[in-house]
Amino acid sequence: MSNYIYTTNIIYKISFTIVQILLVDVKEAAFGRVDGNHSRIVEISDLIWRYAELGLVEYKSPKLLADTLEGYGFKVNRGVADMSTVFTATYGSGKK
Repeated sequence: MSNYIYTTNIIYKISFTIVQILLVDVKEAAFGRVDGNHSRIVEISDLIWRYAELGLVEYKSPKLLADTLEGYGFKVNRGVADMSTVFTATYGSGKK
C-alpha cells in the first residue's frame, strides 16, 4: 500500500472517529433538551389528545404547536400551501 493511500486511510478513520464523538455529544444534548422539557411536552401532548380534532379540520392543535414553537424562538410560517392548519418552523440560520 502506498504511503498516500495509507495516510489517506488513517485520516479518514480519524475523521470518522471525530464525527462519531461529536454526534454522541449532539445526541446527548438533544436528549437533555427533551428531558428538560418533559413536563411541557406531556402537557402539549395531553392537550392535543383532549382536542380530538380530525385531520384537515384541526385548528387548536396547530395553533398550540405554532405558538409554543414561537415561544421557544422559532420562526413560524403559518398557512403553508394555502392551508390554515399547516405551518413550518425554523430555528437559527444553520450557521454557528
